[in-house]
Amino acid sequence: MSMNKKILTVVLFLIIVVIDYSFYRSNDPASTEMSNDYFPESEWRTSTPEEQGMDSEQLLRMIQYINDQKSKIHSIVIIRNGYLVLDANFYPYRGDLIHTLQSTSKSVLSSLIGIAVTEGKITDIQNKILPYFPDKSIDNVDPLKQEITIQNLQ
Repeated sequence: MSMNKKILTVVLFLIIVVIDYSFYRSNDPASTEMSNDYFPESEWRTSTPEEQGMDSEQLLRMIQYINDQKSKIHSIVIIRNGYLVLDANFYPYRGDLIHTLQSTSKSVLSSLIGIAVTEGKITDIQNKILPYFPDKSIDNVDPLKQEITIQNLQ
């Protein structure tokens, strides 16, 4: 397997872990502790992977694999049920360094939009995005910003 395929495999695995379908409320007892409106103001709450229904041995194997492959992955952050369960940086990178994300944000956002469509939370990707934020004050609203659709975000 080429290095690019290995990196892609690890990235896809990470996207699956990060998105974690249980975020949308599974029957997992740990997930019922998180309120729907929780989002940290300064930092994430922390927890062990096991307390959030994850296997720390699997996470350790993933980190070892990344190290063994000398991949170009800089860091991994996993939030599960509103708790930070893994925050790892790979040498020579550090958590305080600014990183470009390239298309990572678009990939994750597209996956989340797909989940929201499947769950019936979004009925049409042609919907404008501003009405989804009625309680937010949007700066610099202009005709172009008013026309942004969910599909434009992908």
